[in-house]
Amino acid sequence: MKVSIISDTHFGFKWGEERGEDPFENAKEAFERTKDSDLIILPGDIFDKKIPKQEVLDKASEVFTIAMEGDRTVEADRDLGMHGEGIPLASIHGTHERRPRSYTNPIELMAKTGHLHHIDNDCTVFEKDGEKVAVHGMSGVPERYAPKVLEKFDPQPKEDAFNILVIHQSVEGFVYTDDNHEYLSLEDFPEGFDLIINGHIHWYNLERFPGDKPFILPGSTVTTQMNKVEAEKDKGFLTLDTEEEELDFHSLENPRDVEYIEIDVDNDPWEEVKQEAVEELEKLASREKKPLVNLKIRGETEGRVNPRELKQMFRDRMFLNVNSSIDTSGVGEKASIQERTDPWQKGKKILSEKIDSELEIEQDEFLQLLTDGKPDEAESVLKEAVDE
Repeated sequence: MKVSIISDTHFGFKWGEERGEDPFENAKEAFERTKDSDLIILPGDIFDKKIPKQEVLDKASEVFTIAMEGDRTVEADRDLGMHGEGIPLASIHGTHERRPRSYTNPIELMAKTGHLHHIDNDCTVFEKDGEKVAVHGMSGVPERYAPKVLEKFDPQPKEDAFNILVIHQSVEGFVYTDDNHEYLSLEDFPEGFDLIINGHIHWYNLERFPGDKPFILPGSTVTTQMNKVEAEKDKGFLTLDTEEEELDFHSLENPRDVEYIEIDVDNDPWEEVKQEAVEELEKLASREKKPLVNLKIRGETEGRVNPRELKQMFRDRMFLNVNSSIDTSGVGEKASIQERTDPWQKGKKILSEKIDSELEIEQDEFLQLLTDGKPDEAESVLKEAVDE
């Protein structure tokens, strides 16, 4: 059976801005290129917000409809959605879509409207010409609860089937974790699965397929953070041949480029530092789509320092983030340019310290709403967490 895996499309990301079409354009390409699949798996964060705008739902529906153009070749042990037509979509919901149990999240909504099949702490068996693929799904939960939720779910591989476990969590060894919180580790996953798919992490990694616990990251189809690893890894989707046990990554053909530039300086005048940065940035400024560029300046410089000049100079030709901060506590006119502490990380730290540890809150969403000047919506996020 041919299975495609399209993860973390983040429909609605940067909605209303120039980059707002990126999630839909990239996902449409992935869906168009997988119309010969028997099954498509969506490992969560299909939507960027737990309450998407109606216009976002409408455009997402257009993407899902592409799967209806394919031939339905599989049967299943339950309703497949998509009004009985096309390639079935098997999806879990991610951390961006999670809502309290008494509320409907967008993946549940799409399942009720027949666009996809929602697998939440459950399993669905798909069959084609006598070959069976069992998809076990555990939707995204707060990281501290993930080990216990997986233990309680206790998925058991089905006999005479290719068994796939789909999750959406941080996993030790693949992202930064600390000793103060519980995270899933490879040791937590049950034995006997032919493949474990994890959404949530936005860069692909196929190195652990196959293995004792074959674990893969499909990555995302759209860039939401301009960091180094996302600049180094292509965006795309996966295809799996279950009979041959072959897994392939397919890069998208026309995503927005992501570039990461590092400049080291040693007591150089700021005008020289700026000129070097301009020369590097000019090389990237003529792309078909405005690229995403993260410029990191490290070291010490002299004279008046103003990294914002660079953002102003290139604002019409790229989305530029200048990753530096100026320590003006130095002697004389000398200033130190150091790696900036991400204000979002500062905000998360404050939230973690000030908010009850048992309170579930999407910190990224909360901070983004405050950044966007939407205090009423931010308040609703807090109220929702309290109600839960």
